[in-house]
This record gives sequence, structure tokens and C-alpha cells, in this order.
Amino acid sequence: MRNKIHLDQIREETCAYFESLRDKRQPYGAYRDAPDSGAGFYGICDVALARRLMGEDLTRLDADDRQSWSEHIHKYQDPVNGMFHCSYHIRGHALGTAVQALCALEMPLKRWPAAFDLVREPSAAVAFLELADWQRIWGNSHNLFGVLVPCSHIAGPAWREAVWSWLDRELDSKTGLWRKGVQPCDPPHGWGVLEQLGGYVHIVPVYRHHKRHVLHLRALVQTILNLQRPDGAWFHLPGASYMDFDALYALWLATEMETDLRPGVEAAARKYAGLYLPKVSKQRLHANGAVHIVLCNITTLAILQRLLPDHIVASCGWGDIFDTADVYRLDRILPSAKRRGTKTAFS
Repeated sequence: MRNKIHLDQIREETCAYFESLRDKRQPYGAYRDAPDSGAGFYGICDVALARRLMGEDLTRLDADDRQSWSEHIHKYQDPVNGMFHCSYHIRGHALGTAVQALCALEMPLKRWPAAFDLVREPSAAVAFLELADWQRIWGNSHNLFGVLVPCSHIAGPAWREAVWSWLDRELDSKTGLWRKGVQPCDPPHGWGVLEQLGGYVHIVPVYRHHKRHVLHLRALVQTILNLQRPDGAWFHLPGASYMDFDALYALWLATEMETDLRPGVEAAARKYAGLYLPKVSKQRLHANGAVHIVLCNITTLAILQRLLPDHIVASCGWGDIFDTADVYRLDRILPSAKRRGTKTAFS
């Protein structure tokens, strides 16, 4: 890692790439998922989120452009149940993605998503956790990311305390991961302990956004360090991987709350950076083409910049997809019919 990575230059190049994906025949905000596809849900939403995480204030866009961008997002919302439809991912993930994009734009939801009603009461939120498929939690936890995390921003103290109490009780003190007593599925039906790590990062924002301390961080760090491969990665895919980002994010948040863990975490980050950063320098973030993978690169660099500021420099730090609480603020984008009374309903 002799050469430094300059995020300001990468931001400029990435935004130019996003602009090349914009369908200029349509009103502003219609972005293709990849160069060889048409405008799609994840292109539309992920570009909004990515630009926000790289430091752009999208509220400064022309009001008509923000409105048309919002309209593109809402084309995928069911007029009856308010859920967002996309074949690329499970519905809970699509809902969370739409919330993040609309928060980045500060544009309201048009319709109240029915899934939010599933966790309206504290007991219902706990039941929602109980019913999750904890053996295959990496994928299933996208429902927690898309429902529980945004709803925590309109919930009252009793709701959050009920959720935290259940999660604290079910966190495995030996691994630092959820859920204790449950054996995750191994390949070919799952990814073993990586299943639990993927689930962990989708759940832990419920703590982070409300400044709640997370338990068993030392065990968490040791588990993740033990999972790191000899080449520095955690997952087997070449290039950017959301699982590699998940590992880095969990390691970083542990150092935020337990600073004496940082030396071991930095060593792991340097090992991964030795594998990853040369690819970024040579290929740039958009070499893969898919916007969802570009977003993965952006959020990975955000964490690496915090862990390795001597190698990754920027005029301002980038946000990441989990810890940037502003893009989960459901209270700021409530549809007009739900703006009154919702917070007390989630008490």
C-alpha cells in the first residue's frame, strides 16, 4: 500500500459514471442498474444513497429534480400495501433501500408500508425478532434492516427497550453474534458463521443510531479475526464483497466503543487493504458496472478511511450504509396521512 487513495478523485470519477447511467430521456433520477440495463429500482435508489454517503447534499438539487427522482422510486411501490417490488432482492431489503434513498432526498413516502404495522407494539417487535430464520439470518435479516431499523426512529422508549432487551438476552457471549443456541446453516444451504455476521450488521444499527452500547464486543472482534482468510478477505468472491464490508464495519464499530481493540483491528484492515486497494487504484469503483457493487465499494472505502487514514485521504469523511443514521430517519419522510400520531402509536 505505497500509494495513497484519494477519495475526492474517486468521488469525481464515480459521480461522472453515475451521470453516464442516467437516462436523459426521462425526468431526472432515472438511473440504470448497470450500463447494459434500463433504469431500475436499485440504480435509482443506490445512486441517491451513494451520492449522499460521498458527501453531497441532495436537498440542494432543483425541487423539480428531487420530485421526479422521488416519482421514479415510487413507481415500484405497491398502491395497496405500500411495499416496494424488485426482483433483485427480498422485499425487506427493497423497503429499507427506498427509505434510505428518500431520506437522502428528504422526500416523503407516498404510502405507508404495511410491514411497519407488523412491529407497531413492543410485543409485536419482539415477536418479529423471534420469528426470524436465525439459521439463515444473513438473507432473512434484510427484513430487520428494512423494518425494525427505520421504525426505531419513530418508536418511543418502551419499544426500543423491549427490542434491546431481547437482543441483549439473545446475543451469544462467546461469539458476539446473534442468536445464541442456534447453529447457522453451513454450505451449500448457508454460510456458517458468516450467516450470523451478515445478520449482525443489519441489526446493530438499532443500537448505533440511538447510542446504545453493544455487548460482547471483544468476543465479536475475535470471531471476525478468526474468520479472516489468508489473503485478507472474509468472503470468497473476487473484488468488492458486502460480506467483507460487513466484517470491516463490525470491527470498526467495536473499536469505536472499545478503543483498546484498535491495534488488532487495524492489522486486519491493513491485511484486507493490501488485497483490495490495488484493485481500486487500477480498476476504479465502477469497473464491475453494477451500481449496487459501486455502492459496496463506496461504503467499504468509508470504513477503511476511518481505520487507515494514513492510506486513504479525503477532504471529508464518507458515510457508510449502516452507521449513517440520517438515511434511516423514517420520522422525516412519513407520508402526510401518517405524520400525526405515529410516534405515540409506536411507544
